[in-house]
Amino acid sequence: MSIIGIGVDICENKRIEKLIHKFKDHFLQRIYHESEISYGLNEYKNNSMMLNNFFAKRFAGKEALIKAIGLSQNIKKNEIAILPDMHGKPVIKFFGKTQEAIQHLFPYEVAFHISLSDEKEFSIANVIFERL
Repeated sequence: MSIIGIGVDICENKRIEKLIHKFKDHFLQRIYHESEISYGLNEYKNNSMMLNNFFAKRFAGKEALIKAIGLSQNIKKNEIAILPDMHGKPVIKFFGKTQEAIQHLFPYEVAFHISLSDEKEFSIANVIFERL
């Protein structure tokens, strides 16, 4: 096992809140996978601050992931989902052409580890990308 890349990103929660308010579904569908949108809206439908932070953490996570990979071409944010596993740990999943691009760029077994955190004003994400 060896580390291929590390990425970190911080996101101002208010920025994501403004983008969602201004562009509504268009913004959500452009940045988030349908499973993230569905999960967030169902899980946090009664708490707008937690819903906003849910999306801000995932935005930071996708930015950190792109930095860890080292490129952004052929990577569509809405073909990446960051959702909790059965224990609550965030897991990255790829779909569509983004999944194909990752498999083509890295034809060996790889793993992505992600950590997400938020406070009232900011969300942060860290991604470690390793070859197994």
